[in-house]
Amino acid sequence: MARYDKDIAAGLVHGTTALSGLGGGALDGIDDQSSSNDDQITIKDTEVVINEDHDDLDFRVEGDAETHLLFVDGGNERVSIGDSVDAPAATLEVTNHASAGAYNVPLVQLNSNDTDKVALDINAANIDANVIDISADALTSAGALHIDSNSGSDTARSVATIIQNHASAPKANTLTLQQDDTTTGTTEMAASLNFTGTPKIKVGTDAADLVFYQYDGYEVARIHDGGTTSAGGGFGYRKRVLDLDDDLDLSSVGTAVPYSGAILSVAQTEDAAYTITLPTATSAAEGKKILGWHISIIVTTAEAENIIVIRGDTSNDFLMGTVVAGDAASSGITIGSHVITFVGGTATEGDRVDITCVMANEDNTIYTAQGFCAT
Repeated sequence: MARYDKDIAAGLVHGTTALSGLGGGALDGIDDQSSSNDDQITIKDTEVVINEDHDDLDFRVEGDAETHLLFVDGGNERVSIGDSVDAPAATLEVTNHASAGAYNVPLVQLNSNDTDKVALDINAANIDANVIDISADALTSAGALHIDSNSGSDTARSVATIIQNHASAPKANTLTLQQDDTTTGTTEMAASLNFTGTPKIKVGTDAADLVFYQYDGYEVARIHDGGTTSAGGGFGYRKRVLDLDDDLDLSSVGTAVPYSGAILSVAQTEDAAYTITLPTATSAAEGKKILGWHISIIVTTAEAENIIVIRGDTSNDFLMGTVVAGDAASSGITIGSHVITFVGGTATEGDRVDITCVMANEDNTIYTAQGFCAT
């Protein structure tokens, strides 16, 4: 066995001691640069090299509980840190254990104290693969991504900035939000804005409108910039128009909410009358959802049978209003006893009623209506 000596030890560190000359013979696998042996460790004046000869060899460092705390897979040209004991799945793989060894601390922590340098810089040449891919399918109460800036500086800045920075890529979306939950309700949102003050959304380009499109590319709403028209800025949108020639029951608030703001294009029939039932709130929460709810009903086909609009709760709700007949010989619309009637044989194309919910709670839902008869 080789003897230990301070001078020999110092020589090993500085690469000046020929290990093959030590007592007990050569130490296999260590290259002291004195021969051309196929060795695994090379000690030089300026570096210590593992596997200088490019053999299919692994390098492994054990911890107290982890057998592969640091593992270099020479054959696959990959590195792993932590709990994994098989071939690394990436150029660098970091894995922890759920309850032993490398656990109970963040998997990776970056602490940058250089105030004017980027903490994490990714330069990717990707073409058809995501640059950053996060999968978190076991989440319950936590989020997949959380960014928190607690700086008290009032300097104008953005906490998060996303730029599609090439003018020749008009079909590249800067941001896509997708919500796959198809359950009915108002709490399942693709995006939610939570502010302590009044929420503000700003268009950063002067003289540019903010346009909203539906899935098929059709424009559904536009916020006009005042610099693009002499009429000034403002909000414009397309009404939702629904054709109707049969009963429509909107008594449930959940069913009715998506209809708010819609125009019902109604057709009277020659065969039978039909009914439109207005929503009724059954709780204070539903009252908040339905307050301000509004629809317009316009006759586009006039025939012999009536179209009737009634309350969802005929005992506790209220429906009242007036009719403006204009130059019509007789009114094709009547409003009375909490019922609106488009009178068959009298109503004409263009007769319209606008209905708005002006109060709603668990006890009563109140609507006002105004009818306009075509000339």
